[in-house]
Amino acid sequence: MFNPILDLTVCGAPQQALKADGINFSIPAGVKQPQGNFDTTQGPGALPNAFYRVTGFISPTSFNATIACNPSGSNATPISATGSDYNFTGSFTFGGRSVTWTVRAGSQ
Repeated sequence: MFNPILDLTVCGAPQQALKADGINFSIPAGVKQPQGNFDTTQGPGALPNAFYRVTGFISPTSFNATIACNPSGSNATPISATGSDYNFTGSFTFGGRSVTWTVRAGSQ
């Protein structure tokens, strides 16, 4: 979850998409057992129409990824967070906006 919400207008998303698509993204369920790479998108439908893409690696104690506008790859920004048991907190700047964020295990 991003706070404030991730500003996807820098990726060409319409303003109304911010509430629907700018708050969360999910990592495929099978990836985190016990750790692994992921590649996920958010936006209207699947690739190539998604607004942004997040690729990276998750382990029980860390989350490291790159978030970028899709499909251009513009605004590529490294994001990372640390914690334990797949629950993390971090911060980064995307599209000129500073954002704090949390990652929570799906069962919580």
